[in-house]
Amino acid sequence: MIQIRKSIFETNSSSMHALCIAMDDFYYTENPTYKEWRKTAKPLNIVGGEYGRTPQKPLVELEEKANYLWTAVLNFYSDYHCDTKNKRSYYTCSNKEKFKWWKEQILNELPEKSTLKDYYDEYDAIDFPWIDHSNELENFIKACEKQPQFIHCLLDDNSFIEISGDEYPNFITAFMPYNEEIIMMPGRYAIYVKGN
Repeated sequence: MIQIRKSIFETNSSSMHALCIAMDDFYYTENPTYKEWRKTAKPLNIVGGEYGRTPQKPLVELEEKANYLWTAVLNFYSDYHCDTKNKRSYYTCSNKEKFKWWKEQILNELPEKSTLKDYYDEYDAIDFPWIDHSNELENFIKACEKQPQFIHCLLDDNSFIEISGDEYPNFITAFMPYNEEIIMMPGRYAIYVKGN
């Protein structure tokens, strides 16, 4: 790997994700309009997904962003096991308390009666949601746990997740440090880049 400038590498990266967080509501407090929306909006069923180099488009809908975020949490707080004797690979939850905390945080941002699929027990690897190089979201996950407002802001209407494939960064990721911290930008956005 050849470093060509600070935090940017010449690499055959398989995926680059930029989490672009609108900070308008960082000091948000729940208001009556939001409570009413939660009661009347159609419930969502969040099960996770597969995020590598595709889909090469921004994730802008609440359901898309919630699926990405739940997948990131599942990947971060699960352990992979390979049972060669029974020719089986599977995941298990490594921290049920964190799972429960995250589930509550995400559900609080969704319409009432929405659901998140639980993955507390053994789960076959083939059926498990994944994000390519998900460990590189560690600093984002930890930042959200320290300041849960980031969760609210990411799931806000004005935020989006940009997915770029291969070694071709988009205009957002081209000059951003990777996998380090949430960068507060001038103006209304903060950005976190998963760079591999």
